[in-house]
Amino acid sequence: MNEPIGERIRMLLRRHDKTAKALAECLNQSEATIYHILNQRVQLDLDRAIKIAAFFNITVDELIGDNTLIRGSNDERIRELAREEAIKLIEAKLKERGEE
Repeated sequence: MNEPIGERIRMLLRRHDKTAKALAECLNQSEATIYHILNQRVQLDLDRAIKIAAFFNITVDELIGDNTLIRGSNDERIRELAREEAIKLIEAKLKERGEE
């Protein structure tokens, strides 16, 4: 059985030495929203799941803890999309801060 998504994200934050605040800033969400996701008070939608996966440079199936969903070339394409999404998020954050 898969662990709850909030616990999975907490584990990834620890593993990548990141904070909920850093995740919130990257996703342009409030820190409270991230804590609601971590505590299962807000259901994780696909858009947020993609952005969180991009933040950790993993696939969505890795994020949800089910590595049986995607295999082979599709896996690499999803990683590529996650990287592209991460780049977009970083570029938007830099632009917002005036650091282009």
